[in-house]
Amino acid sequence: MTAHRDSERALASQASRRFGLFTRTHAESLGLDTDWLWWWSTSGRLTLVHPDVYRFAGAPAGTPEHDLMAALLQVGPTGVVSHRAAAWLHELDGFSAPVVELTVTRLVGSLPRGATVHRLANVKPIDVVTLGPWRVTAPARTLIDVCAVRPRWRAELALDDAWRRSLVSREMLAQRLAANCGKGRRGAGVMRGLLAERPETWRPLGSHFERLLVDQLVARGLPQPVTQFEVIRPDGAVALLDLAWPEHRLGVEFHGYQWHQGRSAWEAGITRDNGVVSLGWRILYATRKEVRENPAGFARNVARSLAASVT
Repeated sequence: MTAHRDSERALASQASRRFGLFTRTHAESLGLDTDWLWWWSTSGRLTLVHPDVYRFAGAPAGTPEHDLMAALLQVGPTGVVSHRAAAWLHELDGFSAPVVELTVTRLVGSLPRGATVHRLANVKPIDVVTLGPWRVTAPARTLIDVCAVRPRWRAELALDDAWRRSLVSREMLAQRLAANCGKGRRGAGVMRGLLAERPETWRPLGSHFERLLVDQLVARGLPQPVTQFEVIRPDGAVALLDLAWPEHRLGVEFHGYQWHQGRSAWEAGITRDNGVVSLGWRILYATRKEVRENPAGFARNVARSLAASVT
């Protein structure tokens, strides 16, 4: 009896790290057999979630984390959270709604209800990381996978966010593309195209708002700007311009309502911009209102400024 209680406590401790969930294999490894599972289930202390997955009574059910973990446990030890679910766990832009999506190399249990399961011959160790209780595809692999299941624009949001947060680099993505994506691999072409649009000097945009403006300018026939362009000021400090056309010495800065920024931030911005202008640059300022309500007018201002630099 004492041994049984020790096993029950050990199982409960393990399950507490997995949202109250455990598998039949977990229980059996601690000496808790089928009879024990049946007795605890009929007494209401356990709930069967999937054919091989149980939840302790009192553990929260129906949360995104619970549903994802239950599916992950059901598919067996080769399972890894991937694609949209991995993007959600990595908190990438554009993936706020959780989806139960996994990749397995060998399915041990039955397919979990409501889950999307991808089967691959191999998932390399370098492509898997641990996030808390999760085995999840690494950011680079996640981004490549996302390109196969979501629209290009959403994959682009996630890529820029991961790049901005230093979760990936161009070299890392190129290596994982070469290792994982042979000719014809779904989604690989999308990622290669996104990388081709981002030269070595490219820096990710700072917000969805900036991406919206870039798309509006390019759609109206203006050349692609360089994002987060570095200008060395006369005092030696580096100024980052949100958008720039370096050959024209033209920059665009995004300005919110100055009183919401605080006086010190506002003054620092003026000092930065004065240093850039003293080097022969011109700066246009974009506001959210102008970009949303008059994008054509702002594009005309940019076009006139670009034209003026070559006359």
